[in-house]
Amino acid sequence: MKTILLVMLVFLSFSCSTIRMQVKAPYKSSQGNGHVTYERSYSVGGGMPLWCGLTVIFYGGACWAYVGMPFVPHENMIIKDATTVVRTKLGSQDAVLENPEVKRLSWGSAETFVSYDEPKIDPLNP
Repeated sequence: MKTILLVMLVFLSFSCSTIRMQVKAPYKSSQGNGHVTYERSYSVGGGMPLWCGLTVIFYGGACWAYVGMPFVPHENMIIKDATTVVRTKLGSQDAVLENPEVKRLSWGSAETFVSYDEPKIDPLNP
C-alpha cells in the first residue's frame, strides 16, 4: 500500500506540473491590425503537484483545483508573453491585444507555437 501511494505521489508530481495554454486575440498597433494565436507550456507553480499527491486519497483532495485551471495568474502570464511576442515581431511597442481568449489545451510540455497576421491598415478605423 505504501509503495502504491509513493508511486502515485511521484507520478502526480511530474505529470501535472505543467499546463499548456493558448491565447487567441485580435491586436492593434500603429502599424495596423491583425490576429495572433500563441501557445505555450507553463509551470503550474507552487506546491500544487505535491499537495495534490498528498491529498488525493481524500476524494481527490487538492487535485480538484486542476479542473479550474488556468487561474488568473496563468492567464496574465500568457497574455503578457503573447503581447511581448507581437511587439517583437512587429517591432512596435504600442501593440495591444484586445479581448484575449485564454484556454487550457493540455497538461505537459510542448514547443511554443506562434501564428499571427501581418498588420493590415483599416482605412475606416486608423
